[in-house]
Amino acid sequence: MGGKEAGVVPPSSRWLPAVGIPLFFAILTSSFLAPLLSIPSPMGEGDADYFTFRYGVERETIVRYGQIPFWNPYLCGGMPELAHPHSRFLDPTFLFVLCFGEQRGPLFDAAFHYWIGLCGMFLLARALGLRRTGAIFSSVVFVFSSRFAHFLAQGWYPFLAVAWIPWAFFCYLRALRERRWIYPLSGILALFVLRGDLYHFAYTLLLLGVHGGWLLFVWRRLFPLLRLFEGLAGSILLGGVKWVPMLHFVFAHPRPTLPGSLPLDLSRLAEALLDRGILDRLPQPWEYGNYIGWLPLILGVAALPLAWRGRFRFLVIGLGFFLLAAFGDNAMIFLHIAPGGIAPLHIPLSLDRMIHALPLFSSLQTICRMIVMIVFLLSLLGGVSLSFAEERLTLRYGERVLLFATLLVGFVTWDLLRHDHTILVRTIRNQPFERDRRLPFRQVKGGGSVYSAFLRNMGLLDTRDPIFPKDAVRAVAQPEGMVSVMEGKGEASILSFSPNEIEVVVRGRGRGSVVLDMNAAPGWRVEGGERIEVEGRLGARYEKPGRLRFRYHPPGFGIGLFSSLLFLLHLVWRLRAFVPLRFQVTGGGEGIFGGSLRLDLSLVPAGVASAPLTLPESRWRPFLLALLLLLALLLPWIARSGIPLVSTGPLR
Repeated sequence: MGGKEAGVVPPSSRWLPAVGIPLFFAILTSSFLAPLLSIPSPMGEGDADYFTFRYGVERETIVRYGQIPFWNPYLCGGMPELAHPHSRFLDPTFLFVLCFGEQRGPLFDAAFHYWIGLCGMFLLARALGLRRTGAIFSSVVFVFSSRFAHFLAQGWYPFLAVAWIPWAFFCYLRALRERRWIYPLSGILALFVLRGDLYHFAYTLLLLGVHGGWLLFVWRRLFPLLRLFEGLAGSILLGGVKWVPMLHFVFAHPRPTLPGSLPLDLSRLAEALLDRGILDRLPQPWEYGNYIGWLPLILGVAALPLAWRGRFRFLVIGLGFFLLAAFGDNAMIFLHIAPGGIAPLHIPLSLDRMIHALPLFSSLQTICRMIVMIVFLLSLLGGVSLSFAEERLTLRYGERVLLFATLLVGFVTWDLLRHDHTILVRTIRNQPFERDRRLPFRQVKGGGSVYSAFLRNMGLLDTRDPIFPKDAVRAVAQPEGMVSVMEGKGEASILSFSPNEIEVVVRGRGRGSVVLDMNAAPGWRVEGGERIEVEGRLGARYEKPGRLRFRYHPPGFGIGLFSSLLFLLHLVWRLRAFVPLRFQVTGGGEGIFGGSLRLDLSLVPAGVASAPLTLPESRWRPFLLALLLLLALLLPWIARSGIPLVSTGPLR
């Protein structure tokens, strides 16, 4: 008696933090955002109208018309929707918008991303070796440092994907030890693009690339960069359903920006990190406002010498890299070369300009937005300081140190929540809009709220889109209505209208042509006539009156869908233990591109004996590897050329 019974294993003590910490973060997030979630029709400032409109178009296309949101007829005379970098309906969290609407849905989505960011930062900090209190400190400082609040207040809903940065870093670090972690890394990188957040997708690649370059310098080995390349290639294959149409759209409408736009300097950095009154005193504070307060800043700076001497050296290197990049021309480095016989050369070098010369990065503007990466690394360094102090002082003062550290974390949390609450309360208000879909769709001019115009079934021509240029708008708000006869005798009217498909009926005699008040674009096809363009507008030529059906299908959608399905099938193969059919693999291979494998395929329910069909590695693995690599390399070329990949029958 008194001893443990045979066969009874005491429960693990690790279940409490595994459940308690996420539960604590969920309660903290729910309590903080509860006042906003109770608003019937919330709307922020800035770009909230624009992104609410985009989500409303995607939601209505799915719910009302039962179509995939390929085309958006309500903006600038019509433009691709799936191919637009800001499209979001492929993001799994778009379910919040489908369930709660385009106004309230983004707030529930924000609550989820607050929680994801807290849990991911805690997991990353613990994986790096921080104590529990230090990990909570890092999580709170990163998520509640007002950057998330500014994103939510200004309607920059795609940028909430910043919550996935610690998860991407964690999966990358695990992939350096176990190649199978390339798959979650690929999935997280794909989430950035599917959500429409190319900014933090690029910043995450910079973070991981700098880490891989540092390890290349230390270890003299390329495999960290190869792991990153595998993760990036996997994300492109997985997100190919959006990547291919998007690249085709971006190549047709490039968005070059000048490097060095709105750089940071020391005074602006101090104001962004420490000034609570930045909202009232400085223009565009949402571009770089990232309040953390004095305590996190002091702890982060104090950790610099400690981290440099220990295993956290990369945090210092990464912080220096992003500071130099965010400072732009304010951190210009001059390279002095003095060759013999000629005058010395003074070559200015700017890290921002070098980054800006890379593909994808050339379309990013406002480099001060890199401050989110500065705070990400500062929050980890602050957790390092707190963990180090707690570990050392506990030996001398006992559990009182833990109590003091907990109180310090509580004070920092209260200070950050108070500042974020001020930002959100001042900007997000109840703004109900009237919906009137009784009138037929028409294009109008006059500016105003693009979301309000959409709710009244109108498309605004003279509005702004960050990607689609103004000179590409060809619709004219013609007085004849949405459709008119250009050649021949007769009249035309809209029989049915949906974003991807417009049916027109023509009455009269003989041949002729009609034109829609809609921008023409590659991907539009006509059934019952020949597709034409009239001054950049979509039209059709017919031999006899009748019905004309206009349908839109994104160029390259077929190859993109094939890419995504191929990667998903590959992923299912790697996760074969979780499917009912038995797929047995022997060998030591892991990951997308590595390891020797032998395939033993048994297409029978698990538990049923059968003779396996053995396919040697030499016969199937090179073909699959070559196919994946070839597909990844061909995506940009296919997107640029706009090769049609899905037959549409009689459409022409």
